[in-house]
Amino acid sequence: MKPPLEVRRRITAVGLCAALTFFALFAARIGKAAPETFKLAGRVLGASGKNAVYVARWQKDGFLTKPVREIKIEPGAEPVFQFEVEKGRWAVSPYEDRNANDKLDM
Repeated sequence: MKPPLEVRRRITAVGLCAALTFFALFAARIGKAAPETFKLAGRVLGASGKNAVYVARWQKDGFLTKPVREIKIEPGAEPVFQFEVEKGRWAVSPYEDRNANDKLDM
C-alpha cells in the first residue's frame, strides 16, 4: 500500500532539502582552498663537514628564542635544506654545532 500523496511530498521535500544541504556544505568545503605553500630551500656554505649543521626557520614571534622548525644535516651529508612554508615573512639561520651539544649556543 502506497503512503498518501501528502506524505510522499513531505518525504520528497525532506530528501531534497537534505540533498541540497549536503551539496551546499560540500561546495563550501571545496571552495575553501588550502593555504598556499612554497618551498624555501638552499645550500649552507662554509661549514667544515665535520660537525652537524642545523638550519632553523624563524617567525617574527620567537625570533632567536624558539625556531618554528629545525633541520639537522649530518656530518658529511650534502648541506642542503628545504622547508614548506606558507605565504609570509620567514628568516632562516644555519649554524654548525662544533661542540656537538645539539643546540645553538649564543
